[in-house]
Amino acid sequence: MNENGAAEAGAPFPERLNWHIVSYPRSGNHAVRALVEYVTKRPTVASLEGTESDKAIYLRSANQAANVIKIDDDEPVGYKAHSLQRLVENAARSPSPFGLILITRDPADAIVSHLYPKYERWKSKLEKKRLFFAKHRRKTWEEFNWRAEIRDNYNSYLSCVFAYLAWKDGQEFT
Repeated sequence: MNENGAAEAGAPFPERLNWHIVSYPRSGNHAVRALVEYVTKRPTVASLEGTESDKAIYLRSANQAANVIKIDDDEPVGYKAHSLQRLVENAARSPSPFGLILITRDPADAIVSHLYPKYERWKSKLEKKRLFFAKHRRKTWEEFNWRAEIRDNYNSYLSCVFAYLAWKDGQEFT
């Protein structure tokens, strides 16, 4: 990839290629986005709407302090997606053509890494609520449907992989 975000050495890509960076949460998306921003000097965004909670990597406090990533062009080079739905939404509104980068990690590690903080928050809230609402029965760990939660997250992980396998250069997702 050159500084414009295009493939090197006569590859059949246009001069200014946009990238969709797809991954399951906690799979290394920020590291790849940082490298893409560093090489292209263009930002990556979480979505076309852009949110304060997930801004371009160069705007994050660590980079602001170190000033490693310098942006010369405000037009995004990459659009982050953690789900097939977000990928489709971003692809429908982004400039064409685009490339697709899939970041993977062992599904078991990625899903546990993603769900464990959710479990900790749930457990903490459950304990706090029991102190105040002891008369109201709450679901126990065993009663909570973590099997369905894990299944849904596994399906989300696979949807990103299948989107990548089905993608063709510059293709539109429908």
